[in-house]
Amino acid sequence: MWDKIRRFLAAPVFDAEDKTRNAALLNPLLLSMFGVLFLTALATIFLFAEKLGSGIAVGVIFIMLLAAKILLERGQTRLAGILLIIGIWLPSNAVFLLSGHRSMIGAANVSLIVIAGLVLGQGGAVTVAVTSSLLFLISVVMDALGMPFPDIFPAPLVASWVMLTISLLMAVVPLNMALRRLRESLARSRQYAADLESQQEEMQELAASQEQELARRSSYLGAATAIAEEVARVGRDPQVVLDRVVHVISDQFGFYHTGIFLLDASGEWAVLEAASSKGGQQMLERGHRLRVGEMGVGQGIVGDVASQGRYRIAVDVGEDAAFFDNPDLPETRSEIALPLKVRDEVIGILDVQSTKENAFSADDVLVLQTLADQVAIAISNARLFS
Repeated sequence: MWDKIRRFLAAPVFDAEDKTRNAALLNPLLLSMFGVLFLTALATIFLFAEKLGSGIAVGVIFIMLLAAKILLERGQTRLAGILLIIGIWLPSNAVFLLSGHRSMIGAANVSLIVIAGLVLGQGGAVTVAVTSSLLFLISVVMDALGMPFPDIFPAPLVASWVMLTISLLMAVVPLNMALRRLRESLARSRQYAADLESQQEEMQELAASQEQELARRSSYLGAATAIAEEVARVGRDPQVVLDRVVHVISDQFGFYHTGIFLLDASGEWAVLEAASSKGGQQMLERGHRLRVGEMGVGQGIVGDVASQGRYRIAVDVGEDAAFFDNPDLPETRSEIALPLKVRDEVIGILDVQSTKENAFSADDVLVLQTLADQVAIAISNARLFS
């Protein structure tokens, strides 16, 4: 039984979002009006001399409110709202006109105007306001013509206080509901603004990311084009080709160091032949070379790539940190070495180093390997021409 009562008192939920939202607004209004009606019934029993007429008014309002609640449970939200307004407006105005409380018509109808606006929208509020104004005007005109409405309900002082209190309660309830709805709307607006700002930030980050990606792809294209030109210039000295290639790659991608190692005639050593960085130039002056297959402290990953024929990436963390003990390139934090192959034969190594950790993505590997293949072709053509 109590579960049924709780379900009846709770706001119904419907499949349609608009109906659920209207029911969530209308249901507390109905329950509040039931509370005001209960106080009115107590005042009728203990304070009003004319209990029959007051009781009839209370009974009519109760029936109308109950009917509105039943319609609300069945999903007839707009009809329930109309019945709520009519069920309160007609009996309350009749009591005010037929008693000494005509001056309270305005105070009571203000709450009904607010309720009508909440439940029925602007049209409902205007209708109640115009109708209430006309009713009050009629009472004033009839008083002026000497034909006032009869005072069926006596108006003692205590009854006047009770009627005023009930009118104020009827005004407070919908006004609080209106304020709560306004606060909820404001909160939703702020949340919407925050979500919109967050989306704008995400869009800006996405745009920046796409711009960076576009710039990076442009660098890829520029490097590939420049190296392709070197491949076409077979008449150049091989050393000129190597020097040009390492600077093109470093300049286009912003890498810290780019070097090219070529295998010597014995195939046992990878000899540094070109470098783009200041540290690399110092290594060239010392005749820097690495043994093929040897991969120890200070030796890096070049020898391993030369022997295995596949690229390798190292970063300045964990086990790879041992390969970065190079005083000539102290700022290196990640490195990739790619084989230079001609007809499946490794002729050298393209060594690229960055000051950033994890600087080389899968796209970088693909592009750099393509560039390495072009470099190998350029070297092979230059050697053949020589």
